[in-house]
Amino acid sequence: MRFHSLCSFSGRSIDFLSLHYFLSPAPLSPLTQTFSWLLLLRPTPHSSLSPFQLSLLENYAYYNSHPPRQKKSTNHNDVFQLTQKPSAQKQSNEMKTNLVPTIFSYFCICCTIFISRETPVVVLGEVQQGISKQILENWASKFGGPLFEFGRSVTKYNELQGRFSSPSSSSPTSIRRIELDKLITDITSEMNTALKEKVEAVRKIMLFTEERSLEHHTRTTPPPIPQTYYNAKKLNRDGRSDPRELFHVVNLTFNAHFGAAVNTSFSSIHVPTSIYEKKTPLLEAIGWTSQMDSTFESNYQTNPTLSYQYFGSATGFLRQYPAGKWPNENGIRTNPDLYDARTRQWYVSAATSPKNMVILQDISGSMTGLRREIAKHVVSTILDTLTENDYVNVYSFAEDCTPVVPCFTGKLVQANLENIRDFKDGLDGDHTTGVANFSAALNTAFDILEKHLPPNAPAESTSSCNQAIMIITDGSPYNFEEIFKQRQNREYSARIFTYLIGRDVTDKREVMYMACANNGYYTHVSTLSEVQEQVLKYIPVMARPLVLYNNHSIAWTSVYADVAEPQYSDWTWDEDNSRRQYLRSSRYKNFLRANYHQNGFMKGGLKDQDEEEIEQSLRDFLDEKIDEGGEAVLVLPVSAKKLSEKINRIVHEPNLLSEKQKKDFHFVITASVPVFDTRNVSSEGSRIASLLGVAGTDIPIRELHKIASPFKLGVNGYSFLTNNNGYVIYHPDHRPIFRDELLKPNYNTVDMMEVELMDGDEAGVVRNNYSKVVELRQEMIELDRGYRTLNVKVHQDGFRRVTLRPQKYEFSHLKSTPYTLTLSVPAHLHQFHGQMELYLEKDQELITFFGPPTEPRRWSINPTWSYCEYIRGGADFGGNKEDQLVHFLKRIEKAKKAWKWKNTGVGIKQRHGNKGKVLDGDIYECDRDLLQSLAFDANVTEVFTEKKLWKINREDNPIALLFALMPRKLIELNGASLAFIATRSGLTRWIDFEKKSSQQQPPELIESPPISPTATDSIWYKRAVERYLLDPDSFVFSVPFNSGGNAGNVKNDTKVTATRAVFVTNKEGLSAPVAVVGVQYKHEEWAARFFDITSTCVESSSTAGGNSRPGHLSSNYVDGNCKKTCESGEYDCYVLDDNGFVLISEKRGETGRFFGEIDGMVMEMLVNSDVYKRVRIVDHQAVCFQPVNKASCGVKTSPPHSPHLPSLLSTFLTTLLTTLLTSVTTSLTYLHTLTQAYTDPADQYAIVDEGTSDTLHPFLELASINKTRLRPCDKETFLYTYGASYNTFNFSYHGLLTKCGHSSGCDGYFNVHFIPHTNLILVVTDGKCRCGGMNTTTVKLREVDYPPIPQDNDVSCSQGLLARQGLFRERPADGACVRYNANEMEMDCGGVGRLGGVFGFLGTFIVGVVTMIMG
Repeated sequence: MRFHSLCSFSGRSIDFLSLHYFLSPAPLSPLTQTFSWLLLLRPTPHSSLSPFQLSLLENYAYYNSHPPRQKKSTNHNDVFQLTQKPSAQKQSNEMKTNLVPTIFSYFCICCTIFISRETPVVVLGEVQQGISKQILENWASKFGGPLFEFGRSVTKYNELQGRFSSPSSSSPTSIRRIELDKLITDITSEMNTALKEKVEAVRKIMLFTEERSLEHHTRTTPPPIPQTYYNAKKLNRDGRSDPRELFHVVNLTFNAHFGAAVNTSFSSIHVPTSIYEKKTPLLEAIGWTSQMDSTFESNYQTNPTLSYQYFGSATGFLRQYPAGKWPNENGIRTNPDLYDARTRQWYVSAATSPKNMVILQDISGSMTGLRREIAKHVVSTILDTLTENDYVNVYSFAEDCTPVVPCFTGKLVQANLENIRDFKDGLDGDHTTGVANFSAALNTAFDILEKHLPPNAPAESTSSCNQAIMIITDGSPYNFEEIFKQRQNREYSARIFTYLIGRDVTDKREVMYMACANNGYYTHVSTLSEVQEQVLKYIPVMARPLVLYNNHSIAWTSVYADVAEPQYSDWTWDEDNSRRQYLRSSRYKNFLRANYHQNGFMKGGLKDQDEEEIEQSLRDFLDEKIDEGGEAVLVLPVSAKKLSEKINRIVHEPNLLSEKQKKDFHFVITASVPVFDTRNVSSEGSRIASLLGVAGTDIPIRELHKIASPFKLGVNGYSFLTNNNGYVIYHPDHRPIFRDELLKPNYNTVDMMEVELMDGDEAGVVRNNYSKVVELRQEMIELDRGYRTLNVKVHQDGFRRVTLRPQKYEFSHLKSTPYTLTLSVPAHLHQFHGQMELYLEKDQELITFFGPPTEPRRWSINPTWSYCEYIRGGADFGGNKEDQLVHFLKRIEKAKKAWKWKNTGVGIKQRHGNKGKVLDGDIYECDRDLLQSLAFDANVTEVFTEKKLWKINREDNPIALLFALMPRKLIELNGASLAFIATRSGLTRWIDFEKKSSQQQPPELIESPPISPTATDSIWYKRAVERYLLDPDSFVFSVPFNSGGNAGNVKNDTKVTATRAVFVTNKEGLSAPVAVVGVQYKHEEWAARFFDITSTCVESSSTAGGNSRPGHLSSNYVDGNCKKTCESGEYDCYVLDDNGFVLISEKRGETGRFFGEIDGMVMEMLVNSDVYKRVRIVDHQAVCFQPVNKASCGVKTSPPHSPHLPSLLSTFLTTLLTTLLTSVTTSLTYLHTLTQAYTDPADQYAIVDEGTSDTLHPFLELASINKTRLRPCDKETFLYTYGASYNTFNFSYHGLLTKCGHSSGCDGYFNVHFIPHTNLILVVTDGKCRCGGMNTTTVKLREVDYPPIPQDNDVSCSQGLLARQGLFRERPADGACVRYNANEMEMDCGGVGRLGGVFGFLGTFIVGVVTMIMG
């Protein structure tokens, strides 16, 4: 018995390895180590290691690197490397020193091998009740400590840190503070140069176009009008070639620089859907602008960084270089072409000065039917022509004059996408009635405009430039000359634009007078198809002062999605509503067929089933996805249990949009300039000031990103660009796309304060109420240069995690633009600088640093960074960044010191030096600092390979060779599947432990990165760096969210990712991150190891308090077994991360879930005890679903701007189709109609009560979907991060839960303990008194319910609607505002519509029919 107890004492408490260290400071001999491994790997009845074996492994790893009673060693050799052979004398000394402990170890090994692990251990000790702190600490240390040592060893952490710290003399390193002031000076200088280059190209297009226009219009003999051109919507369309019908087949080659298949030899033409593509004025303008191709091509040849160049003509067409196929076609209903260059912000901003506008729409009794629809369409189109530098309001007038948005009463608001959307929604709420009171309407408009005149009006509420009143009516009894004389301001006179609505309206005199007497324009809009062209006539009138003063000011836009229209999102969403309704109707019909007898009772014995359960099952069924071509038939289960299981397996809200291919949006800004007709008099002799169009070029956002490379700012640093309105041009948290396919309703008007969230901004439901960020925003708009340090909240992982830190901001204005560049970095982080010259003196090739060319490639570089790339010409790598890098490294080595890092010819000095010389050959650019840093990192990390991980000395003794086989087994036992490293330069390497040698790919094959290759941009990289600042000796563990799955079991492929940052410290004590290493574990084996550890209840000798002694057992240990463990049912055990997510639970389906959803009461106690800190986060870019009135199944509206369809025909067809579809879909919904519609008995659906023909099915309302519309909104959530207790790294907390609310009213408890060397905590709750279902919390976003704010007009408005109206904005520069020129009085002020009366209707009818036939 004593023999047994002694062995048990050694194995369970200290074990022979740790006892050896207590007896002697010398390390174990190789022979002792080998016997230890043999003992460890002794076969057991279970797949996992026994607690005893785990104890051997854990203590071996721990004491191997932390030997007690010794000065801390500086030698951090890996466990898996035995590279040094000890001398004979040293071996002899070790043998003598280790003789006694070695014999003792052998003695314990022998007794352990022959004694079963199931034999009870009898040790006298005190008995305690309940789980104790000592047991928790023992569990936590046994789980966390070995994981840390294993991760440190398998990632070669110490060796890599040493190599980064002590590089070769030829590659010196340094650690510096991030000098933001110098960095921003360099970046803004480069951006200023790049933007100036774009302006030069645009001005060349403008000058050439004006010269060609003058030459064309002054020719005595007009040239022939071309009858064909390259129509972008008909290029390579179905392989059809018919030049007379504008179909052409041309050679289009994919160009990575343009991101599309293009032809750089010529330009192509886009014609809006609303314009006839062979209209004579259109063909004439296309003809005389055809020679612009030479200017386009010249610009591109001398500056290959240029993106698309174009000219938008006032006649409607867009000439774009290089030529390419337009993404939308007229004939495809699901992808309609809504593009018209004249309504785009780059066109309107250049063609007109900023303006204040009041729109007055007549809703008197005569404005009914078609007139009302035309009027609404006119207002909507006017709103689409406004930019964010314009200010507007819309009023409806009859007997009274009221705003369409009551919350905007008496004010002008910025014409951004969000406000424009509110105005359009308000138009649907008006009702025609009474008589039009023009006097009240005009006076209201003048009151509003006068209120916003400078200098009294603040910059955030006015454009301080042009004034305009737009009147939409079907006639006026007077011209109201007296009102205009009294109210017009001499300096800021308002232009009056009038739109006479209705085909049968003939009295235009008064309405025309209003426009002509006030420097405006009159148009007559007869049909819906005319609206677009008639509305756009006001833009050339607003441009007249610019033409007369020859003002060619450059206009800069906010960010936008190249050719994508914001209206397309609404159109696509409506299409999706229709598809979902069709699917719902079909399934409802199938449900009735499958589940109803003729007697009205349901099949399957559900006659007495709970009606709510049946309804839920039906609702789920109707929303469930089905395979294409399959038929969904629901057979309801017999029991409530099976019904519940059915519900749990069904996807409740399928995302039909996600089934489509993700839409690739190209976000750009544009520099544009107006192009004028330089003649003062037309060929007929009348005075003119004509706008020919606007020339522009795109600046892709990715190009600006490239200049402000994230590499320059380091991990958690970033740059962002804002404009004079405070809107974001680009920002890492700018999320403009919804569900990967749709533009958000306010995607390009995201304010800087909506992406920079301040810590301390906890003002509840008050929006934009944090003074420090408001001050920062205003300084960024007003000042040329500045800096601040603020505490910020950064959300991560899709609003599931949050981190708090101080952040430094340095900003600088970009010259001659409305943009401000800001750099932001963590306040206390430094930067490592280490580079390697790429001109090697030795014969070694650069590529060998990345890995042997004869082996499969197990490295990657950041795919979003620009290392070296061709801008024009060069080899095609198919988007493979690694192949591209290898190609350039070979070129650099071959060129040696003659290598030029850039060959783009871009730069003012180089441009003047070359005198505009055309650049021939392959055009490329390389980032020298990034590439040399990458080479340095590749050289340092070349040891991170599988071969070098198992490196041993082959000359060592056989026992050492036997040990070399053990690490592989150790990796398998720990469930490790992958080790990886990612460096500051974007290099990622990995070792895949799951690939056997027989499964190795041939060298020519390239492995896909098993971990995110974005390195410093990855969330695991950022979290590791942040964690290091709190606890440098720890790994950050994480699992995918909700990886437990709906079935209640962890997915077999679920991985646990553990990462740790590698920091380097210099002599001055400055530290900087250089890389992050990581290990991925198989979750199933990783969690099993935890439960093996927590199946014991022995307290550690080092932690037992009082008079406890080694081997002491708690009261949990009864009859040789642990009575209370994590697997016994007495305890519910959880392992949580620093954000409150579950990594381990006995219920595997809880893996990846937020703990507050599982046990909200305990989570609340953890917050109250400061284990976690609750942080409020608001998503100001959220999208909510606005319910709309339910329509009949399958009924849809026509797409906006239907081509050439006359109003009468459109109205007639729409009414007819609506009636027919309503009848058909109603027959699919109502049971009595279904019974009559189907004659086949198998298809007849009996009603519930056959005696009453009008009785409907009780679940009938489920046959119709809840139609919605997207709207911008704010959503909030509360996230969790480290509390003060969490940061003590050794806390242990005990809590009591009284009267959980169960029927028994039981009192439960919970215990919490930090797991060392991790970001994890161990939470143990009472398994017999669970309070989990009470007071649950969630981290899911929910819409913010802002309190209403009372207004002067007795209307309460949402704070969310008003919050952004009063933000500071900068007025346009003086040169951008031109209001009036006296010569305008001699010019045309409008006339009749292009087709009037009966002939107009017949013409548009014929055109519409032809268009429909030709598709």
